[in-house]
Amino acid sequence: MASIRKRGNSYHVQIRIKNRPAITASFKDRATAITWTKKTESEIERGTYLDISIAQSTTLADACDRYEKEILPQKKSHYKDSRRLCLLRTELGKYTLASLSQHHVSEFRDKRIATTYQATARRDLSVLSTVLTACEKRWGIALPKGNIVTQIALPSPPQAVKGDCRNGN
Repeated sequence: MASIRKRGNSYHVQIRIKNRPAITASFKDRATAITWTKKTESEIERGTYLDISIAQSTTLADACDRYEKEILPQKKSHYKDSRRLCLLRTELGKYTLASLSQHHVSEFRDKRIATTYQATARRDLSVLSTVLTACEKRWGIALPKGNIVTQIALPSPPQAVKGDCRNGN
């Protein structure tokens, strides 16, 4: 199952289970390493373990780049979405997929609402949600918090104008 070795000033843990890739982590002290090992082995036995190592090493900027190369050319709105991806890279790109939180996305939403229309901010968040969905469903990157855009309040959609021919008035 698990082996703990001292390497320099840290403790290296490796959990090996048949027919599964090895799970490794490093810790500053042995007690933390043992606690993590017990928790991880327990999650594996129960079938609830989620390997987030790829999400921890992939930034949102990397995910946006991959989305822009692989998926965006097939979309009709590729030009507008490309500009939105550039904005997402600038504002949120430094965060890893594992560290991106509701707080970060909420701050981005509030900043966008302060500088542009609510509908524009809503579309920006929609593109972010699409990128995160692609990470999970197309590329198999396990996001520890799931698609966090679905966990925040989106700006309200634009209201129909009275007398608009689309709503029958």
